[in-house]
Amino acid sequence: MAVPDVRLVTLTGPGGVGKTRLLLELAARHEQSYADGVAFVRLEHVTDPALVAAEIASAIAQRDRSEGPGADALPNYLRDRELLLVIDNFEHLMSAAILPAELLGSAPQLRVLVSSRTPLRIRGEQVFEVEPLPLPGGESDQEVSESPAVQMFLQCALASNRNLVVGAPVARTVAQICRALDGLPLAIELAASRASVLAPAQIGEQLAKPLSIGRRTLRDLPDRQQSLGTTIRWSYDLLTPPAREVFLCAGVFLGGFDAAALEATVGRSPRAELDELLETSLIRHRADESRFEMLELVRAFALDELARVGELERTRARHRDYFVRQVAAVSEALDAGTSPGAAAAPILADHANVRAALEHAIEVGDEQSAISLALGLRPVWFAGMLRQESQELVDRLLARFPVPAEQEIALLRAVSFVEGFSPVVSEWTRRLVARAAELGDQEALATATGNLFGRAINARDRNEMRRLRPVLVAVITTEASPAALGWTHYFLALDAYVDGRFEEAYEHAALSAASAGELGHAYMLATAVATRLLAESARDRAIARSGLAEVLELVRDVSVQPLAAFALWFVARYAAAVAPETAGRWLAHADRIVAAIDSELWPESILRDECLTVLSVAEQGPLSGGAAPLDYATALAEAAAWVDMRDPSERVPREPVGELTFAVG
Repeated sequence: MAVPDVRLVTLTGPGGVGKTRLLLELAARHEQSYADGVAFVRLEHVTDPALVAAEIASAIAQRDRSEGPGADALPNYLRDRELLLVIDNFEHLMSAAILPAELLGSAPQLRVLVSSRTPLRIRGEQVFEVEPLPLPGGESDQEVSESPAVQMFLQCALASNRNLVVGAPVARTVAQICRALDGLPLAIELAASRASVLAPAQIGEQLAKPLSIGRRTLRDLPDRQQSLGTTIRWSYDLLTPPAREVFLCAGVFLGGFDAAALEATVGRSPRAELDELLETSLIRHRADESRFEMLELVRAFALDELARVGELERTRARHRDYFVRQVAAVSEALDAGTSPGAAAAPILADHANVRAALEHAIEVGDEQSAISLALGLRPVWFAGMLRQESQELVDRLLARFPVPAEQEIALLRAVSFVEGFSPVVSEWTRRLVARAAELGDQEALATATGNLFGRAINARDRNEMRRLRPVLVAVITTEASPAALGWTHYFLALDAYVDGRFEEAYEHAALSAASAGELGHAYMLATAVATRLLAESARDRAIARSGLAEVLELVRDVSVQPLAAFALWFVARYAAAVAPETAGRWLAHADRIVAAIDSELWPESILRDECLTVLSVAEQGPLSGGAAPLDYATALAEAAAWVDMRDPSERVPREPVGELTFAVG
């Protein structure tokens, strides 16, 4: 209220976000700035809009310790007064919203500060949305302890229980609680008040039913804030019936939604109702403005209410049907050779929704939907290397339904691929081998055998490589499909490389790239070209800038994390020879990727070892690089820009160093 032209400010936000607390703080801070002080008006118990003027008059009378002006005389009474009028909880009395405008029109020195879950929508109004408290940005002790949400919980908990011992483990538990409560101050206060009888870990266990947390714990709270459920219901009851319907349908979405998805789930255009829900802060825009989201506590209320009115299953079915339609093109694109990143792009924002739809399809026995959704998730699994999710969902799906052979093989191949970079035993790949052999699927069998061979290389298990090599070589026949040939030549290229036969490795990689080009298979092409450069640079003892630029271009298009690490190691190895001060940066980004997917990539990581040797860096552990973590797409883009600035004809020395070591046996 310090800006002269701003005379009406409305604080909006969801119930429990702290609007009233902020009003009280602002009123206390600014009271001395107004000759006639501050009048605080509470409207929570007023049910008739016609009584708002009388309530304001009563608050002013109490402020002046007089009989006051009376409702009809308010404009004249305020005409010459320099007063800050603070009005709390206006949302349920919107038909009286014209009154503040009338008072401002008749009293030039009056300022009005309002809290409401919806804007008043009158001229001159400045709307300020109150956000939940910031949550910890990470898991470190410092990030947790500095979080305002965690600090508030601990402050309230200590007020309830002075014997509470606060250390790092308790703070981490509190951080989990605050995240589950969306950082809402009221939710945090209600949960923390239980510290008098429960340890933080026990409070966290109550989050299975978060809407009941704190019920009747703090007696001085108004009825509408006695639990999280009653707080949200206060807003829900103020909605028009069509908006209530849309609100409940929105509750089935996880991770946000766009207007098209909501329309399909509601069964009609929800535009007007969506505007109403945005105004009431029950739904809010995400950062990119094209998607919407609910706080998790609000979503829990919507789901409870959907179940109560008997509409939960039907709404989930419409949600599931919509995403089945969405993933059909995704599956088709991936099977046609489109890169995982490009194929996943249309559904990446709805990953959580597709996963939830799949889980529900398995739960209710909808076989066709479950299979379609699982196939549609494959490029997301590839792009994110989501090993655990893919294994769990495919395992549940195959245990629940007699999946047709072709689709079963496609799902097994997906999990085998993601598992291929795992440091553990390749159970899924062996399962794929057995099923492909049983069905006589030679292409799947060749791919699975190649995956096993790649796993043996990655594990440096020469005995397993020796056992599988004849099986792999036998794939190369005139009857073999281009896909089988492409992957077989790729694995034989790696085999030759680790054995020091660099020219042979180059030839196999080139044949793999040719098959990939024939198929239009983006991932195979990027893998083959990167491996070809690995072999070529070892053979020629030099890395060509043009070859490195080509690898980066292909890998950026594919957008798969292991390939990203491979490419960044290559950039680091190149930089070590021409700009050593930058090499650590690319190594650090690659290390973060490998750590995120919990894998060891060998022989690709030989480039990393060479780089450290050239830089004379003794420490072989993951590097931090002194920079904030970047997502791998951004890191690849920066690396590509750096390589593009180099002379196109530049070649830097690459003298392979160190020894190739294998498992004993």
